[in-house]
Amino acid sequence: MKKSVSAVISVVILLLMLARPELSLSGAKKGLSLWSGVVLPTLLPFMICSGAIVAAGGVPLLVMPFRPVLRRVFGFSEEGSFVFLTGLLCGYPMGAKTDREFLEWGMIGEKEARCLLAVSNHPSPMFLLGYVMAAWDQQGLLLLLLSVYLPLLPLSFAARKFYGVSSENAVWKKRTAPALTGFSFEKSMMNSIEVMVKI
Repeated sequence: MKKSVSAVISVVILLLMLARPELSLSGAKKGLSLWSGVVLPTLLPFMICSGAIVAAGGVPLLVMPFRPVLRRVFGFSEEGSFVFLTGLLCGYPMGAKTDREFLEWGMIGEKEARCLLAVSNHPSPMFLLGYVMAAWDQQGLLLLLLSVYLPLLPLSFAARKFYGVSSENAVWKKRTAPALTGFSFEKSMMNSIEVMVKI
């Protein structure tokens, strides 16, 4: 049933594209322009730098200034705090990508990973200030930022309660992560580009 529905939808989309080729072409151009002009330069450098930080063992150094607040307010472990900061500063999908990788490498527990997934996926400040604000009333800047980031506080409390995460049980016995054995710029670049293409 699902396959037949998917097939019908695909055929309808194809027919619509053939019926309005100029509209399809215009939409594709705008989409690629947005991806290459905004999404790619905004996210790719952060993805590569994030991989280098993890490989070099720089997670504690980056998290150190924010660690007391993130642990007491959000209840995240050191590695969980890095995931949260990555999602906060770099935006979607960096938070989800880092969360999945840290879970696979055994750097965070499953409960904390689920909690982080709920609060680490939102637009980055660079995207909001560089792209959204270009078409937004400059006087509404503070309201825009508050509407995006302020809900993270109640959402994090709700997620911690739901998944049973606290500052006491967020400490996770870490295994040696594959990424910590060395940093390959080529591998990090290919991994990042693969994620960018999926976007």
